[in-house]
Amino acid sequence: LLGRALELAPSELERAHASVEVARVDVASRRYDAAIERLDEAITVAAAAGDLNLQAEALGWKTRASWLRASWRDALESAQAAVAVLEGLPESPQLARTLARLSQIEMLRALPSAEPSALRAIEVARSTGERAAEANARSNLMAERARTIPPTEAELSEIIDLAQQA
Repeated sequence: LLGRALELAPSELERAHASVEVARVDVASRRYDAAIERLDEAITVAAAAGDLNLQAEALGWKTRASWLRASWRDALESAQAAVAVLEGLPESPQLARTLARLSQIEMLRALPSAEPSALRAIEVARSTGERAAEANARSNLMAERARTIPPTEAELSEIIDLAQQA
């Protein structure tokens, strides 16, 4: 059905939107290379059209596909690019999710920027009401800080509760 949407899309931009949806299925089906190829095309089209939200969404999915493929450099670069695309716009739930995703990659790679990224993600998530991104970023922050200070049971419970409410 999504393949048909690609064929029938009336414009290159609408085809790029459909490509992102097909790439999401590719990621869920572990076809990471196919997903990344589709996403790269969507990123190019979105950038040329000035559709920053689509560009950031495609970069976000490229981050995930790259991470799942263990292409850490590509994952980090895609996450950073997605944040850069959205940073000049008003704060949004999409920015909160993008920052949380960046902080996750940074935390998994033990990068010093993980904590500041997670704190920024939490701030934006709270200001935009994006509870899932807040839970993700708080989990990333806790994991990063746990390298030196173990979290308390109360901190863990609070994040679990937040995630369940999201």
